[in-house]
Amino acid sequence: MNGRQFTIGLLATAGIGLNALRAEPKSLAGKLGLVTASLSPHFSKERAAGKITLLDFPQFTQEELGLEIIDFNTMNFHTYEPAYLEKLRANIEKFGWKAMNLKMNQKVDMASED
Repeated sequence: MNGRQFTIGLLATAGIGLNALRAEPKSLAGKLGLVTASLSPHFSKERAAGKITLLDFPQFTQEELGLEIIDFNTMNFHTYEPAYLEKLRANIEKFGWKAMNLKMNQKVDMASED
């Protein structure tokens, strides 16, 4: 199993970004993105002055920064509840993001459907 197959497997488990990874890599040439871990101090569970929620991240970074690719880090998820993850998935699709990676360096249930 190569790295790409491994990543696709992880994202399939997480349910995030699988279609983006099926795209030809050339379609991502010249695109910029950001890993959520880079902004960890700026994330908040709720909207607050000077903070951003993970749910608002796709819209904010697309509109304010013109970015299109996102790498998630589990440390930025305040919950793994299905309703929350569905909202995040919807925002990713709504704002045209390509979710490329899910770094799972925190305690997560690898057998979870989400």
